[in-house]
Amino acid sequence: MYMEMTLSIVVPSYNEGKRIGPFLEDLFHVWSRTGFSWELIVVEDGSREAEVQESAALLSRARAENPQVPIRHLVLKENRGKGGAIQAGIEQSQARYVGFLDADGATSARSALEVFERLRTHSDSVDTTLGSRIQMLGRKIGRDHRRHIIGRVFATIISMSFQLPIYDSQCGCKFFKRALIMPLLSRILDSRWTWDTQLVLMLHLLKARMVEIPVDWNEVAGSKIRVFRDAWRMFWQMRAFYRAYYVNQEWVKSVSLDQSVQPASIQLEKKAA
Repeated sequence: MYMEMTLSIVVPSYNEGKRIGPFLEDLFHVWSRTGFSWELIVVEDGSREAEVQESAALLSRARAENPQVPIRHLVLKENRGKGGAIQAGIEQSQARYVGFLDADGATSARSALEVFERLRTHSDSVDTTLGSRIQMLGRKIGRDHRRHIIGRVFATIISMSFQLPIYDSQCGCKFFKRALIMPLLSRILDSRWTWDTQLVLMLHLLKARMVEIPVDWNEVAGSKIRVFRDAWRMFWQMRAFYRAYYVNQEWVKSVSLDQSVQPASIQLEKKAA
């Protein structure tokens, strides 16, 4: 009898052979005793061959030590960007829920589990859960000051421009009902740094039920982000998204969110000729 996989965790990887090891160790240490089925999908985003082989060796060892967890290693020959790699992994999933985590392990595995469990145990009232890097009592946030300031400026502009009541739209820890987001993936304009921000904005426009949950987060050396260059590119991508989806909202009329079924799904309606 076929048993539906509960969750697929997608991890985008671009030359992460040196950083993914500690991430895998933390992930399996915390998630190995969960009471639900899950799989790991690591997506190589045009990584160098040596990096691919290094990651493959680490994943092979993880398979041997955790035979109860399916582990897949997808290798994209060309770089698609972080969002493109995540999307490729999601498209390979057949699980009820999908989510993604960064390969550097910046979000602690324990925090990530808390974020997903909120979605799994409250699926009748929640469609999406988002990790949030909020500095508060009981949470540990370690972040470069420049990246923190630019990140907060970007997040604030996004919140004000799109009337989005979310504190941290860029955190690399998000979980979704897979059936909910699949029809939206082809509408995302950016396959790189604003991919998930655009997806969250679409869900917000469609009145999906989202919950933001504080996480422990620690910046890991070796990031591929170039703070000022990539921040500028992100602003331009969101400007294009604003024009395409907020100035002209005709697309909203063709997409409706049906929350009367479980899991919630998006139904595409045909326009009258």
